[in-house]
Amino acid sequence: MKTVTTRVDSDTHDEIEARADESDMSKSAVARELIQQGLEYDDLENERDRLQRQLTATNKRQDEVTELVEYVEREKSLSERKAQAGIVTRAKWLITGMPTEGAE
Repeated sequence: MKTVTTRVDSDTHDEIEARADESDMSKSAVARELIQQGLEYDDLENERDRLQRQLTATNKRQDEVTELVEYVEREKSLSERKAQAGIVTRAKWLITGMPTEGAE
C-alpha cells in the first residue's frame, strides 16, 4: 500500500475522528474507506448517467415504433375503405380525393 499525506479542515478531521471512535478503526482506515466510497459514488453516478441516456434512447425508439404502428393502422384502414367502396365511390374519390374518416 502506498502512502498519501493530506491536510483536511477541522470539521472534516472531527468527522473522521468521530467515525474512527464509533467503528473502532484508525483515522487512516476511516479516510481510506471514505475515499473508496467516494470513488464508488463517482462510478455509480457515471453508470446512472449512462443508463439515463440509454433509457432516453429507448423511449425515443418506442415513440417512433408507436408512430409507425399508428401510421400502418391508418393506411390499413384506408386500404380497407377503398376495397369496400363501390366503383362509383372510388371514381368520385379519384376526382375529388378520398375524404378522411370523419368527413364522409
